[in-house]
Amino acid sequence: RLCGGLPRLRRQAQRAVLTFLLCLPSLEIALAMLGRDGCHTIARSWSSGVSAGSCNLRRSAKPSVAVRQQVSTAERFESKHEWPFLPIGHGNGVKTSATFGGWSNCYFASNDPYGETLHSIYSLIKADYLELDRFVSVVGSFVALQYLVALRPRSIHFFDMNPYAIRWAKMLCELIAISKTPQQFISRIFARSVDAFEHSLGPGGRLTPTNQERYLSLPISDRIRRTTLALLSGDARATYQEIAVGYQDGVRRYAWYTRSILPCEDRERFKTFARTGLGPQGCLPSDEGASFLYGEGWLTSQWTYDIVKHKLATLPITWTEDIDFPMAHPSDVAGISKDGQRIGPGRTLVFSMDMWASNFAYPWPLEQTLEWRRLAGRLVLVQSITAKKLELVQELVGGEDDLRWRSLSDWNSSSLLPPNVCQVGRRYCVGCRPLGADGNVLLKHAPKHYRFLREARPQERRLLWELAVAQPSWSWESEGGLGGGCILPPDE
Repeated sequence: RLCGGLPRLRRQAQRAVLTFLLCLPSLEIALAMLGRDGCHTIARSWSSGVSAGSCNLRRSAKPSVAVRQQVSTAERFESKHEWPFLPIGHGNGVKTSATFGGWSNCYFASNDPYGETLHSIYSLIKADYLELDRFVSVVGSFVALQYLVALRPRSIHFFDMNPYAIRWAKMLCELIAISKTPQQFISRIFARSVDAFEHSLGPGGRLTPTNQERYLSLPISDRIRRTTLALLSGDARATYQEIAVGYQDGVRRYAWYTRSILPCEDRERFKTFARTGLGPQGCLPSDEGASFLYGEGWLTSQWTYDIVKHKLATLPITWTEDIDFPMAHPSDVAGISKDGQRIGPGRTLVFSMDMWASNFAYPWPLEQTLEWRRLAGRLVLVQSITAKKLELVQELVGGEDDLRWRSLSDWNSSSLLPPNVCQVGRRYCVGCRPLGADGNVLLKHAPKHYRFLREARPQERRLLWELAVAQPSWSWESEGGLGGGCILPPDE
């Protein structure tokens, strides 16, 4: 409209509009900006920093209009989306759950999109659903450790159809127990000293995706391997020798679900974007392996590591094998009472990973779903690799006549997601905050626009800060940092 009838200017404006919209983190924000400020806002944003043909905003000292608009509209699109009850996994055509057994069917490192994990953790903090009676989780690739950095359960109940997956997870728990630092933990898994490697890089040196091949090329430390084996229990020692030692020696298990393991997640290897728009979906067969996400999540810092280690050491934990979860009664999971009595606030969180989203499991029947809610009073389900972001975190609400699912994850968290989380190959795609000054501005102003950030408890504020700035694949300082306006500073 501003360009009038001049075809050349109109075509240029159209290209500017399209490129700008591609750089926005969500379609809702794009539509809101078009309706609210029209072409004038888009033209101003184009002139103040959107690079043609790129999904990255230019790094500029003054935040672009796009950033200011995103900050001002982020909370407006929060939603408590609800829909009538349907069994989780309905319509997937699965008649019986897939079976998993043996070492070849195990996931030995992270198998979930980390952007989805972060968004789900933020959603649980936002919903004030961290205090739990029980945390019930499939073992899978042991992504449950990421959630333990935030959740505060009274008890933990791990289950899996595959007994070998439980053997590996128990061994990892023992490695955590005997390792004082995240560096020691990774050193014991790969039998190479992370401390020595990082010291060789100079002050501030860190093991990252860009240098981990150099780390893995170091000779195996017989001392680390020998001392680790001496500290493990008999069962864990056998698992370590049978599985971990082979990976340390460079064995690639091509017929297995996990061909190789890495310390850090190198998202340049990834080729597939998650359907939720929250970063890449890694650990597919074409991605050649899985990682422990060193430098991110619960391995971000000594503080986050100590939180998880303390919970694993002090909370009651049960392990149950041969569980086909959709058909399981709560009493089938070890340690859960058969009388159904509620304890404390009456809250259960079930983490199922992608058993339904990837069509592994039979749909969760109504009667079994209700049994889990009767056990606790409140039931929240967390999934991964779902078709939509709103399906990641859901709470079962209502009575028999109006039973429904309520989404707790239907909101825009891009300001809190580090740029590298949305890296696919060599591209930084939408879904996370942009690189550089524009991203720092979004992070700095996030508490002004999200009430849960302002009302977070001191420990939650520090956790949000740790997770929001953890970016192991690039130097935070080289991007200008957050200066004196650091969004969620630790209280120390």
